[in-house]
Amino acid sequence: MANAVITNVSHVVDKITPEMIDAAIKIDDLDDALRPMMNQIGIDDGGVAAIAFMTYDDNAWPDGDADIRRQMINNWIHFERIYEIQYPTRKEKSQ
Repeated sequence: MANAVITNVSHVVDKITPEMIDAAIKIDDLDDALRPMMNQIGIDDGGVAAIAFMTYDDNAWPDGDADIRRQMINNWIHFERIYEIQYPTRKEKSQ
């Protein structure tokens, strides 16, 4: 199983749209930037985001330009996908 390839996995973060990311990168406070996306897609715990963003300097988001912020969000999305594969118990919230 260690060498298994997982395909066709649907992730909660797949609901994040480019428009949501565009809106987020305009917000200077990282928590305020992520909160609407997380709420909209049903993530109610910021633990994975905290892990994803701890690899950056504290000023990376507020001082970062749009490209840096987009890269940071994409990194967080990547971490969320890994988390969902490792711990597939996350339930989607009803819309």
